[in-house]
Formats: sequence, structure tokens, C-alpha cells
Amino acid sequence: MTQHPEGGEHRFELIATQLLEGAARITAPTLLVRGAMSDLVSPDTVNEFLATVAHATAVDVSNTGHMVAGDDNDAFTTAVLDFLNHLDPLN
Repeated sequence: MTQHPEGGEHRFELIATQLLEGAARITAPTLLVRGAMSDLVSPDTVNEFLATVAHATAVDVSNTGHMVAGDDNDAFTTAVLDFLNHLDPLN
């Protein structure tokens, strides 16, 4: 069976579309934690996510790659706790 080169790219685009459609339905408080040196999640990707989930918050953690918690667990925990501490407990 011969695979067409565009087949993988087409599947990737379908998955990306499905993920964004799902993200658009998120209503819970949402935090995206990104490693500032991530080679997988670009600033453009973060901006696309924030445009899709307008109530979301994003934070870059300096000196970390894609595995933020593994690279600097204290900084990751601080980012999450700061986010949680600023939530309105009534919503």
C-alpha cells in the first residue's frame, strides 16, 4: 500500500481542526502553561488557542522546554497556584 505524502498532513489538519472545535466549547477556567523554550508549542499556537478560548489565560515559564513541570516543577506549580488563587470562587 502506497501512502500519499499529503495523507499525513491532511490527517494532522483534521485533528487540529477537531481540537480547536473542542477547545471552543471549553467553559471552565483554563490555563495554558507553556515552556518559553518549547519547540512544540509556538507563540502563534498560544495566540490561536487564546483566540479560540477567549477566557483562557496563558503563561510562559522561562528557561523551560515543552515539559515545563519536569524542567522546573517549582515554577510550574507557582504558575498554576497563581492562576487558581485569582479565580472567582463563586464562578
